[in-house]
Amino acid sequence: MTDPITDYPREYGTYITAGAFVPDGVWPAEYDGAYLFGDGGSGHIYIRRADGSVDYDQPFATQAFGITDMTFVSEGFGVSLWYAVPGGVRKIVRPFEQPAVTGPLQFVPNLPTRMYDSRDPDNPLAAGVLRSIRTGVDGTTTRAVLVSLAYVGPTTDGFITAWAARTPQPSTANVNARAGEVVSNMAIVPVDETGRILLYSIANAHVVIDLLGRFDEVDGPVRAGRFRPVDPTRLADTREPFAADTNEFERLPGSPLPRVRVPVLGRGGVPESGVSAVVLVVTGLSGANPGGGYVTATAGGAAWSGSANLNTNGNGDIRPNTVVVPVGSDGTVDLHLFSVADVVVDVAGWFTDDTAASSTAGRFISLPPTREVDTRIPLGFDRITATEVSTHDPVSVPSNAAGLAQNMAIVDNAAEGFLTPFPEPPLPLVAAGNVTAPGQVRSILTFTKLSATGTMSYYTIMDTDLVVDVTGYFQG
Repeated sequence: MTDPITDYPREYGTYITAGAFVPDGVWPAEYDGAYLFGDGGSGHIYIRRADGSVDYDQPFATQAFGITDMTFVSEGFGVSLWYAVPGGVRKIVRPFEQPAVTGPLQFVPNLPTRMYDSRDPDNPLAAGVLRSIRTGVDGTTTRAVLVSLAYVGPTTDGFITAWAARTPQPSTANVNARAGEVVSNMAIVPVDETGRILLYSIANAHVVIDLLGRFDEVDGPVRAGRFRPVDPTRLADTREPFAADTNEFERLPGSPLPRVRVPVLGRGGVPESGVSAVVLVVTGLSGANPGGGYVTATAGGAAWSGSANLNTNGNGDIRPNTVVVPVGSDGTVDLHLFSVADVVVDVAGWFTDDTAASSTAGRFISLPPTREVDTRIPLGFDRITATEVSTHDPVSVPSNAAGLAQNMAIVDNAAEGFLTPFPEPPLPLVAAGNVTAPGQVRSILTFTKLSATGTMSYYTIMDTDLVVDVTGYFQG
């Protein structure tokens, strides 16, 4: 026998006909874990809070006589309670809080930590349903988290979006995938005051989230956690022979995975000291391997972390991703490879450590995702023509910003090829986005240096549409 979770005398009502759980992370924090139920006789809707308490003398709502059903509906301005009564449908609205531009933030890296995995039976994810996720950070000091999002086997072509709890769902996406693919992308996701984020998938799929670091609020100049962008530079390409200074790498055996070791300190604009982590664009090439594979970045000499930074899908698939990775004591990083034939490594910048001089340069300002470019409309500029450069002055950031955090999506490409974002000529020998056949959709977040006048340029080797969403900038 199981006792009911609550009961009440007839003076408060006569029959219960509707109920709904309040989705966590959409209404104010005091509603998390709450359950609403309606009494059709009294016309009252009562709330049972997460601690089990119910105040029957203070109903959540009244005048709902004959209520027969209720459900929560996500709308552009918030998540509303819709309920049916004889003769019509009504709703109770709790508008979202509008996301705000943050103050200056300092990046604090950490070893990859599994934050969410929908393959766990206790953490299911359903298509079209908001999922509230605890990041484990203190939302009173941390304003955003750096995460790796893996979209695993969507049943149809789809996308996922992650954003701060209790704020409107952005009209942007963090990861796009074709049906059956496994696709990873890094993302900067704001958190609410309880440290929560919301996750949405338009398709039935699994999602795995690893926490890579956090952005904490600071007041004034700081030493560690400031991003220093560099002109995008190629450090290593294992398809080509080793060459001192220009293509340095070493293939090493490993347990459980073979590794490629790449020296980073003192190369490509990265200093030899004062570095807490480097920002790399790592591209995995599956080669002739038929099955899926992955690449994991660690400090040189560190053990495989058990997570992955990027995924390939076999049969010649080429997938890049931005990684933020600490540097080993010998100044190297290791790339652990599973069913990946080759890797290409480009450097985009580095984060300072606590030996650096105090400064405001390189602190991060988090922004609500802002669409700067959509050539399908067109916004920013027209569809990109192969081998031509398109330049844009992002309106969401000040002209003296040092670099952008931008999520770029290649859309409706005419042929295989690559995308390169860069500050200004000359064109660097690097790539941030790759497509292997016409008509693909590929997303990648990059930290990219801006030009001296605050502009960003984009180059592709194929005709394509491009969508660019800015999620923040680094102070100059």
